[in-house]
Amino acid sequence: IENGVLSTDRMDFLINNVLHLCACGKVNLFNKKVNMNLGITSQALRYSYDIKNLSDDYVLKIPIKGSFDNLKIDPSKAIGKILALKALSSQGTIGSFIQSLITTKKDDDIPQAKKPFPWEGKGFNNKDQNQNIFDIFK
Repeated sequence: IENGVLSTDRMDFLINNVLHLCACGKVNLFNKKVNMNLGITSQALRYSYDIKNLSDDYVLKIPIKGSFDNLKIDPSKAIGKILALKALSSQGTIGSFIQSLITTKKDDDIPQAKKPFPWEGKGFNNKDQNQNIFDIFK
């Protein structure tokens, strides 16, 4: 925190032991403004939408902006990208046609992941739904 602005590097988190997301950005604590990005990782896109052929470091960016009282998330760009990525991963003519129109460019303003993640380490098995992340400290 500097001059009332909380700046975060990439924060990776795992939801329900299977959905890997990340976030980064700034929160101004004085004027209560948020300028952050939510990232949907390639692992989450594979799991949720069965999108194949993405590099392991691919992250789909969803901007989160506004005040504490009125945060805005614009899902339309994300939905468009997800549909395009899904079409790209499909076999056949439509996938080839769409691939010729777009690329799967990674959003450069999402920092690289800092690995290994806690859920990849010793003592944590992401297949076991009853596992508690704090068990790694036992």
